[in-house]
Amino acid sequence: MRSLSVTVLLLLARIAAAEIPVTARPLADLVIHPERSAPASVESVNNADLSAEITARVLTIPVRVGEVVDAGDILVELDCRDYQSRLAAQQATLVQLQSQKTLAESQLDRARNLKRERNISEEEVDRRDTELAALEAQIKAQTETIRQAETNVERCTVHAPYRAAVTARLTDVGTLANPGSALLRLVQLDQLEVSARVRPDEVEEGAEAERLELAYLDRRYPLKVGRVVPVVDPATRTVEIRLEFVAEQAPSGASGRLVSRS
Repeated sequence: MRSLSVTVLLLLARIAAAEIPVTARPLADLVIHPERSAPASVESVNNADLSAEITARVLTIPVRVGEVVDAGDILVELDCRDYQSRLAAQQATLVQLQSQKTLAESQLDRARNLKRERNISEEEVDRRDTELAALEAQIKAQTETIRQAETNVERCTVHAPYRAAVTARLTDVGTLANPGSALLRLVQLDQLEVSARVRPDEVEEGAEAERLELAYLDRRYPLKVGRVVPVVDPATRTVEIRLEFVAEQAPSGASGRLVSRS
């Protein structure tokens, strides 16, 4: 029995003397940060149907669905012959009025000279003055008419208002377009926001979160809080928050999770 006790003591002494491996890691790698998540989606600031502003037949649509266009690119060309003809006629009328004004100014000067020589009545001078004033008013009105005609000519070519993706073609070549007729559907690509719905008590927590991210397809996109819609949805008891991308953007229409890390 005494021999067994000595054996146990020797075994314990060996264990105590053995080296036990120890691994050191930073505390930041071991701390668990609580995370919350909510459904979120990426939405474009502008998602609209591009419409015609004049009545004209569609001549060409040089873009296709799926193409990305830059601001100012030509999207649709309308038949502009009628509007160009009207513009030319209005410009010719303006030239005629300006010629009449030149003659009226000459006649008024002559009438004033004759009045000083007492060879013409005051009434005749006033009549010449009135004719000149009427022509000047007509020229101003004609100038505005020409400006409107020029605007209509410009509307014959439909340009992209911003960088966007063409998501739908809503008319065909040869179709008669009217003001308000939808031509193409565009989704702006350079102004995207993330929309998420959270409980009202989570809004302040989200604003103070250490990190906000959109989790989408095994990737995370850093975000920052943009705006909080001050209206509670009575059905879900949630409010909508709009968040902005800090760097790289997820594609428009993407659905994922808003992840907040405290």
